[in-house]
Amino acid sequence: MDDVIKKLKENKDKAALEIEKSKAKKVGKAQLIGSKIAWIGGAIVFDAVTSYLIYLITAFVPYGLMWLIGGGGGLAFAEWLWERVGNNHEQRQLAELSKIVSAIAIAVMALIVGVSYALRNSSKFIEIAVIVSTLCLFLFHIFQAYKYHSIDDDYIEATAEARAEEAHQRELKNISRAAREVAKAKEQTDLIGAKRTEHGAAFDVAYGTDVKAAELQEARPTQAPPKQ
Repeated sequence: MDDVIKKLKENKDKAALEIEKSKAKKVGKAQLIGSKIAWIGGAIVFDAVTSYLIYLITAFVPYGLMWLIGGGGGLAFAEWLWERVGNNHEQRQLAELSKIVSAIAIAVMALIVGVSYALRNSSKFIEIAVIVSTLCLFLFHIFQAYKYHSIDDDYIEATAEARAEEAHQRELKNISRAAREVAKAKEQTDLIGAKRTEHGAAFDVAYGTDVKAAELQEARPTQAPPKQ
């Protein structure tokens, strides 16, 4: 009896061990977070160095800050939009394009500034490059934000629903207006008929109705409906 109990216990422990081994392992996120920090953080640090060199060349702090916000800030903004879980295909493509544009702009500006700093070239060229590039990037990211919002599925559905509701309310108002006009026209017709009955042709003369036409209308026999 003891051997049977021992055997059952061993089988139970073995089964529990097999179940534990067969459990799906959790997907680690450390590598994902690390890669994100590495490439976003590295790009921003790289851009910060470029901004510092811009300051050294131009001796004007706002130029360096402008490029840091336009380059590294634009890249971080594009990454933030790209990571939204609810993105549709167009939004994801737009955010991906924005990341590529920002990364290329950071690399090109770093190359231009690095060469200019090494050759001790005039700061005028760098000033023009910073102003033009930053302005273009700002305009690009503003357009990106507008487009990203306008192609959102929830926004499109809400807009379509609001327009449908507005059209429905407009139709109800038109129906109510038509009903009021019909009621007024019926009231006017009934009043004209009552006054004509009361005063005869004199009312038509006073009201401006063609007397002969009114007499012919009254004298015309009502046609019976055709027999089926």
